[in-house]
Amino acid sequence: MPFMGDSLLEGRHGQSLRFGSTAKSNSEKENNWSDSGTNGDPITILRNGQPSKVSDEGWIPITENINNDLSSIYLTSYQQLNTFKVASELYQSYNTPPIFPSQYKNPQLILNSDRIVINAKVDSVLLSAQQSIGMSTNGSVNVDATSHYISSNDIKLGSKNATQPVLLGNDTIELLRDLTFAVKDLATILQVQRDYPGGVLATSFNSVAGNALICLDSIITSLNNNSLKSQTTKVQ
Repeated sequence: MPFMGDSLLEGRHGQSLRFGSTAKSNSEKENNWSDSGTNGDPITILRNGQPSKVSDEGWIPITENINNDLSSIYLTSYQQLNTFKVASELYQSYNTPPIFPSQYKNPQLILNSDRIVINAKVDSVLLSAQQSIGMSTNGSVNVDATSHYISSNDIKLGSKNATQPVLLGNDTIELLRDLTFAVKDLATILQVQRDYPGGVLATSFNSVAGNALICLDSIITSLNNNSLKSQTTKVQ
């Protein structure tokens, strides 16, 4: 469906390229990108594949449907795509959540399809944003790499309100080792209990100290073989 001033390029298999604009109208035929902004605000829409449930009456013109078209790219200026439904709107990690794509009224670029692949054959994929880079999914976020590097002055895991700091592994191990050896020395002295009934020395085994020594030796083994330290994750 053309609107005032549009330039359209259409294929025979449901492809289309629209160089259009905001076109507010009270007519029977309306589009879903002209509820906000000013008439004449530019918009470019590349669509590949129209909805499967579209009317069989091919002579009746239709407009793009961002939710039902197979794949599409929208380059907006000041339009609001208020019918656009993203797969997930979970932004609980934000103190101030970003404006939902369907509510945003400034220029934005939208890629929409069943799957989106960004691939750099030779160099890198670089994501850059002035405010934040948000990832929201109803499933999981998986990152597979030979090395992970995160540089930040404030890292919070589990919750945006997390306050408990992570312990430094090497320093904590050293402190625990010193404390364990000190307690072991004390338990070694207390293991042999000395009494002087009638002024004569009599020794006996202190089971509490003996059990403590067994436990302490097990802790020392764990401290010495680095089994308590992560082999993959480092913190500063």
